[in-house]
Amino acid sequence: MSNHAPDYILCADDISVLHALHNLSKSSIVIFDCEGDALGREGGSLSIITLRVYGTTASPGTYLIDAFSISPAVLRKVIAFIVAPTPLKVVFDGRMDFTEIYFTWKVRPSIGAVLDLTLLELSSRQDSQLLETERLLYNMRPDAAMAQQQKNKRDPSKVKILIGLVRCARERKLVTYVPYVRVDHTAWLDRPLTQTQLEYAAMDALLIEKLYTHLYRLGYISIPGSSPFLWTTQTSYRFVTMWMDVRKPPIGNIYFGHCLLPLGIIDPVLPASITRRCEKCQRQLLPTAFSQGAEECHVCAILPETRFWRRPYPQSPK
Repeated sequence: MSNHAPDYILCADDISVLHALHNLSKSSIVIFDCEGDALGREGGSLSIITLRVYGTTASPGTYLIDAFSISPAVLRKVIAFIVAPTPLKVVFDGRMDFTEIYFTWKVRPSIGAVLDLTLLELSSRQDSQLLETERLLYNMRPDAAMAQQQKNKRDPSKVKILIGLVRCARERKLVTYVPYVRVDHTAWLDRPLTQTQLEYAAMDALLIEKLYTHLYRLGYISIPGSSPFLWTTQTSYRFVTMWMDVRKPPIGNIYFGHCLLPLGIIDPVLPASITRRCEKCQRQLLPTAFSQGAEECHVCAILPETRFWRRPYPQSPK
């Protein structure tokens, strides 16, 4: 596989954006990603919207839309395209992207219009439950891990670790090499953007496309319209909209920004369900999401004991 960033078109004026939307609307599947500073969090700002025609053989097939350089009217057309029922938008952890869109433009994605590969990647792992628990314990403070094992203080089986896009690409050998790029997110607010930044955005879209193809070939993505596919898109919808009825996540609050699978996503909280409010993440969850007498859900209860956001965990078996 080629190691260089894919070709792209930087759309920094209204005409080029409208042309991009015309081409993108012809596709049944579009890769969607965003870049910005503190995206989806209080005080955050959207900078670049990346849209890629899935499976394109034409070059370039990736459009980088500069949200700072186009008119508000055309930017709203882009947002309307993103939240529209068609084409299907494929994302990798689209929570912050759609959260930023909601709190800025007050629109939600259409149910069934989003497929989040983060959840499918989790489902496809060949790890045993024991190894998943070992991964979690590996990323806890030694004293907390010992307490976890000896006293069964929390239930690790209810906690799942989500991994990042680049780590996923490396573990699954989707590319031979992904260069490490340290990104200063505040620099997304500067203009002009550097070539490194633009290539970074374009590469993310390419990796999402490769992961989609990989999971499809493994059978984890069903035929559109089938019951498994509808369940996957409904689960994706719950995932990317999880903060919209709570608040825009504050910066620096570990309960609003972590890489553990939130509860209530795979097992939905139905409108008629009896729920409790987690005092940490402030979400309404089923009683089974809490230990007896606890005010915080299983995920929030274990977060202070972990170090997973700073320390890598063991590789998945190949």
